[in-house]
Amino acid sequence: ELRNGNYPANLDETDYQKIIESNKLFARKIEYPTSLQLVKLLKKKNRNCMEKYKDNNYDKETTLPISIVMSMYNSAQYLKECIDSILSQSFRTFELIVVDDGSTDKSLEILRSYSDPRIRILQNKHDYIDSLNKGLDTATGKYIARMDADDLMVFERLSTQYEYMENHPEIVVCGAWHKRFGKGYTTTLQQFPLEHNIIAATIIKSINPMSHPTALIRRSFLVKNCIKYDQEALYAEDLQLWIDIIKAEGRFVNLPYYLHEYRQVESQVIRKHTKQMFETSDRIYSEYLDYVMNMLGDKDEELWNILSQMIGMVKKRAIPLTSLTSFVYEVYKNYLQKTSVESEK
Repeated sequence: ELRNGNYPANLDETDYQKIIESNKLFARKIEYPTSLQLVKLLKKKNRNCMEKYKDNNYDKETTLPISIVMSMYNSAQYLKECIDSILSQSFRTFELIVVDDGSTDKSLEILRSYSDPRIRILQNKHDYIDSLNKGLDTATGKYIARMDADDLMVFERLSTQYEYMENHPEIVVCGAWHKRFGKGYTTTLQQFPLEHNIIAATIIKSINPMSHPTALIRRSFLVKNCIKYDQEALYAEDLQLWIDIIKAEGRFVNLPYYLHEYRQVESQVIRKHTKQMFETSDRIYSEYLDYVMNMLGDKDEELWNILSQMIGMVKKRAIPLTSLTSFVYEVYKNYLQKTSVESEK
């Protein structure tokens, strides 16, 4: 819309509520002096967010290297095998935070049979995203390692990722390849892109470039940027988390070997809620494409004109959407490469 003397409109304080309710990290256009009051409101909102984290002890200094965060729901069949793979890690200094997501089987009984003091048990009503966030709230480690209750950790997973993150302070999320296995399924190695530039750009192609249960995340970055799992992204919460971290300028890497065994079972949540998962993922991918195009267009007016023409052609079905996404993928990948080189100078 044409407002405040510009198109797209220069945003002002009347846009504050819409921005907050959108749950996004990017807005255009913020201009002085029109947007001055809006910026003040957003800064106040951010301070309130940080206070919320402080209330949960999220900003406490810690000497604990790793907090493993895992949610379980009726995981009795594979839980012992999973826990044993964690407790036998070559890297020994960690806490294992297991949030029971309202299980009705013997999961809690199995978990309580362990006497290892590194295990911390939380209970929650059946709400997967809230359970994950309770795990984040409770974590005290320098890094947060994700894990799923029916999977297995490779013996050297934690030590490998911890050493890498300690030697690469610029990285926020360190993932790895994983091996897919399960009764009735062919065992396969699933590889993921390695470098940040490719990882961030790959999402443009509607592909999730990270294995969620392999992630080791720098907790201080989540705290600083008030990032948690998004309730609106159920069944695609990891994809939204990656995008939120990318928008906050966090960098990613995947290590080129498998450190995790990902179990495939018919009862998995993604198999029960495939339709909703695809709907949520499609929305997130579309919003990310819009975000990237707006960001790139703001930096290059000529590029914005090209993107606008291509968007119009897609709407008229003169070209397929894949033509637009392929073009944006290449431009964004090159942009990320360029900014990476400049930041290293």
